[in-house]
Amino acid sequence: MRQVGVAAFPAGWSGRCADVVGSLPRVHYRGRVVTAAWVVLRSRFSGTFIRYFAVGLSSLGVDAGTLWLLYDVADQPLWLATTAGFWLAFAANFLANKYFTFEIRTGAGSQLRRYGILVVLNYLANLAIVTGLVALSVPAVVAKVIAVGLLWVVNFLAYKHWVFRG
Repeated sequence: MRQVGVAAFPAGWSGRCADVVGSLPRVHYRGRVVTAAWVVLRSRFSGTFIRYFAVGLSSLGVDAGTLWLLYDVADQPLWLATTAGFWLAFAANFLANKYFTFEIRTGAGSQLRRYGILVVLNYLANLAIVTGLVALSVPAVVAKVIAVGLLWVVNFLAYKHWVFRG
């Protein structure tokens, strides 16, 4: 690994990425020397958004992993694999977003009702996107990633301003 600032690059990479990152201006931020670009990105995205992103990646892993396991490995029907992955990921997602992302400790009943409405809408959109793309010969896991990406920003806004509003 070649260490440049706060980024490490595999030794086999051409030096282009490392050179670009290495040429960025450095600043001191909370006792560390980091690139100015890192400070800009950090200030542009709130801690809530960063936590939402991390929870979303974890949920995507649960969702796509379940889809892959059931559809590609266990040879189950696409609708069943998509449905199982979706519901497992959404259950984990609700708990992680409530307690970790938005740090809400009260109002579980009303949040769960609003979340339930959002789940139904997401399920229908997700199933339509995945089955539609698979019908167009897109691999199922790729279709799942596209569906999740399309619904990701809409869900953040719905969580923040409706489901977990403070």
